[in-house]
Order: sequence, then C-alpha cells, then structure tokens
Amino acid sequence: MIVGDGFIRSKDNITVLGITFNKNLSWNAHVANVIKKANSITYSLRMLNLILPRSLHRQVIHCHFLSNLTYASSVWAGCLKVTELRRFNTMVFKILRQYCFDFTRSFSNRELCARSNIRSFTSLRVINDTIHAAWAV
Repeated sequence: MIVGDGFIRSKDNITVLGITFNKNLSWNAHVANVIKKANSITYSLRMLNLILPRSLHRQVIHCHFLSNLTYASSVWAGCLKVTELRRFNTMVFKILRQYCFDFTRSFSNRELCARSNIRSFTSLRVINDTIHAAWAV
C-alpha cells in the first residue's frame, strides 16, 4: 500500500497485548501461540509436581497455566472451531492427568475435572460468556 511518498507493508498477523490477530480474522496463529506456551508450562508443572504439595500445585495450575490458556478468551474463544476447542481441552486434561497422577489414563475427562475441582476449557468458556452476557444487559 502506498501512502504519500512511503510504502506500507501489510502483515498477515499482528500481536496486540498477547492476542494474535489475523488479517482474515482467523485464530489459527493465536491458537498455535497459546498451545505452544501451554506446552512449555506443562513441562514446568511436571517438574514441580515432584516437589510441590498438592495445594500449591493446584494454585500454580490456576495462576500460570489456566490464566495463560484463557487470557482474553472473551475476545477470541467464541470464534474457535471445534478442532481448536478440542486442542484447548486436550491441554487442560493433560495437566489434570499430571495433577491426579493418572498416567495410565484410567479416569475419564469428567472424573479428572471432578477430582481436581478444575474445569475444562469448554466450561470456562461458557462461564466467561455468561458473565459477559450478564454485564452487557
């Protein structure tokens, strides 16, 4: 694009306050960034699982993992495709398996949420949407 005497290049993606916007309003790049960050946090939590008491481990999951996974989700989570939503839920259940020491996958996803008292990404999204809808009234 030419403006005056200068040339401005357009970008496919732009990141503003940690949210990656795509010129086609696709959330693929943002989802990839969040999943990548969540995977690195998952490794750290696995190491902390060996030394932290259960109560502190749960707090770390909320503070560092879920807060990163759901950051600004009111902007982008309602636009996710089913496959992207599954990726987020998979990340949550991966952490919950570590928290509940379910390495043989003997618990269902629902049981993991019940035992850990931590909600799935889908549940967190529904709660967030409900809160924002109530504020909009």
